Amino acid sequence: MRFGVLGYGSIGRRHALNVRASGHDVVLIRRQAASKNEDGFPEVESLDRAVQEFSLDAAIISSPTSHHLADAKDCLRHRLPFLMEKPPALTLGEALNLQRLIDEGAVYELGFNLRYFPMFKFVREFIPELGRIYSVRAAVGQHLSLWRPGRDYRQTTSAKTELGGGVHIELVHEIDYLNWIFGRPNRVTGRLRKISDLEINSVDLCVGIFDYIDGPVVELHLDYLAHQPFRTCEVIAEKGTLSIDIRAGTVDVSDGDTSRRVFETDPQQQLDGSYVAELTQFIDVIEGRASTRVTMAEAVDAMTVLEAITLSNKSEKAVYLAELGGEL
Repeated sequence: MRFGVLGYGSIGRRHALNVRASGHDVVLIRRQAASKNEDGFPEVESLDRAVQEFSLDAAIISSPTSHHLADAKDCLRHRLPFLMEKPPALTLGEALNLQRLIDEGAVYELGFNLRYFPMFKFVREFIPELGRIYSVRAAVGQHLSLWRPGRDYRQTTSAKTELGGGVHIELVHEIDYLNWIFGRPNRVTGRLRKISDLEINSVDLCVGIFDYIDGPVVELHLDYLAHQPFRTCEVIAEKGTLSIDIRAGTVDVSDGDTSRRVFETDPQQQLDGSYVAELTQFIDVIEGRASTRVTMAEAVDAMTVLEAITLSNKSEKAVYLAELGGEL
């Protein structure tokens, strides 16, 4: 098969190299490339030209989030199956628009790659053993200047609100896995800040509180600020506390004075493998061997929580998700 890859940032390049390694062909679609890519891929400036000249079989949308809706519409117009990187759109309204278009008939997959981490598959299956869940703390932080070594952070999508930058958008993975494991919350309180001296115009700190009907209270922390990177989740429950360290690849459970490791994996292999598994899943969807793993309805759920955080920040009040629509 021949894949058109829209966007050639760090994730676009990763996808393109994985496609080539899997034995398929790649054409890059780069609207404003300052120079040719160094990986030897053919490249053109538009999807229309790529379809005309290379007879594409599928597309991977890894462009800035602000371009996702337009790029998806182009793929739908050409009847191209597509894998779209998270989040699917810049706003909840755009995500709902895209969902309506996809519901009319599309072959697609969404790139929430944490869903492919063996760690999270294990956690989702292990959670019932803990009994009633009392509280959850999901936190991730890393100084933006450390995200992409060798690149000027000020020139990245992450730094620019107009391209879909902002820590709450970049790290929507956390919202998705919380929804996936614990369900969508009933009520959300959130705060968004540009609080540091980073030379960016996007949000660098997001804090949220999620309330569930007869369920846990979930605390969310996302930042571009931490000089010592971390990515963790702690689940406090009736029968023990589960400590998940995503960067270390470990899951521990403690009960009183005892603690035991219940899962461990190589974190780099887990990360790299998640993108390979994502591509394999997409190819299986294209060839009819599998159905879409992460649906637009689930993406809309994540975007609804994100919208609630934004609205709560503006109003300084809690927002009930039922008032925003989307899936339940």
